[in-house]
Amino acid sequence: MLIGLVVIVGVCRGVADCANGPLVPTTAEAGGIPLERAAGLNAGANRTALLLGAPLAGVLVTLFGSPAVVLIDAGTFAAAAVIATIWIRVPEPAPVAGTGVRRYLRDLGEGLRFVRGHRLILGMMTMVAVTNLLDQGLAEVMLPVWIRDEVGTPAVLGLISGVAGGAAVLGSLLGAWLGPKLPRWSMFSVSYVISGVPRFAVLALSDSLPLILAVWIVAEVFSGTLNPVMSAVMYERIPPDLRARVLGVARSTAWLGLPFGALAGGYLTEAWGLYPALWVFGGAYFVTTLAPFVFPSWRQLNDRTPAADERRPDGSDVAGGAAGGDGAGMGGEAGDHGHAERGAGGDRPR
Repeated sequence: MLIGLVVIVGVCRGVADCANGPLVPTTAEAGGIPLERAAGLNAGANRTALLLGAPLAGVLVTLFGSPAVVLIDAGTFAAAAVIATIWIRVPEPAPVAGTGVRRYLRDLGEGLRFVRGHRLILGMMTMVAVTNLLDQGLAEVMLPVWIRDEVGTPAVLGLISGVAGGAAVLGSLLGAWLGPKLPRWSMFSVSYVISGVPRFAVLALSDSLPLILAVWIVAEVFSGTLNPVMSAVMYERIPPDLRARVLGVARSTAWLGLPFGALAGGYLTEAWGLYPALWVFGGAYFVTTLAPFVFPSWRQLNDRTPAADERRPDGSDVAGGAAGGDGAGMGGEAGDHGHAERGAGGDRPR
């Protein structure tokens, strides 16, 4: 029964996420908020909830027991649904012709064609998919193995996770504040390098817990600034009527490698040992994060007004893009997971 419920919840969450992603730029436009700021605040709220959720659940379970906490959790979802129904007011999309599987496949194909024809968005999606895969191997296998071998107490895993979560919240808020003010390409490119490779290197080179905590804090602060940039770029360049399709494709791509990251990390750690596995994953991460420095299309990150010749998959013009603002005046905005749910108009999962 539990597995069946998890499957149903996962399917419904995927649909809900596709609807939630387009609400962020639409709400930002209605409120005259820079896209970077809206995406940064959205990511910060998600990360804060992830940071506080587990400790709060532990306290509530101690006080009331597990069944009561499950009911409390269900009540929060019901309250969120009521709030969304009453207070969220956005323009309804124009009705579309056709229903069923054929219509769905046509819409999905349109979103895929848009991504294929947009090098910058395609590059971001590819980069996020690869780094999320590598992050998963680090978080689910290599870090716990390092803690077991070097420290011997699982409390350190909780300490690192808690410190990293707090730093990620700070990074999201900094991204919301600085995103409209700084050049996107510089902030994104430098932050991606700093947020990734040092975490692998410090585990491979040091057994000092204070040093590792310091590196994790810095990495997560810089990681928090990534989603605002990525989200703003997508919001600006995706036509409003394609947002759900393209952002849905982006989110699916971001999560695609997560199961394989844990599997690859586990097999590589068992076959070669922890430290070679760290260097292999860290090296792959470093090569991936060099893409903005190598490929000219990434320089489009600094263009806060989409190019006039950008077109939809059917060849029609994108009328002014999807930013809904005045380009530099709006200031733009950046959209997982991470390192949780990174990209895809949301947070990225780590």
